[in-house]
Amino acid sequence: GGAGIKVRLVKGANLPMEHVEAALHGWPLATWSTKQDTDTNYRRVLNYALAPERAANVRIGVAGHNLFDIAYAWTLAGRRGVRDR
Repeated sequence: GGAGIKVRLVKGANLPMEHVEAALHGWPLATWSTKQDTDTNYRRVLNYALAPERAANVRIGVAGHNLFDIAYAWTLAGRRGVRDR
């Protein structure tokens, strides 16, 4: 009881494979269809998750291969005062 909740936001580099898997199995695409859409949505989710009123209740972990995304999250969290949460 009482343990905090942590949510990890990760943007991987598997978009081409997602297209292949969906096509092979006849599935609808589970991801955004373009890298630009993926990047835009990832930043939208970071913006939402790192709002002070949300970050007070959950610890947000940010991961990925793109240093810009990590720097963006670090800067955003610092500006909003939620970096050490």
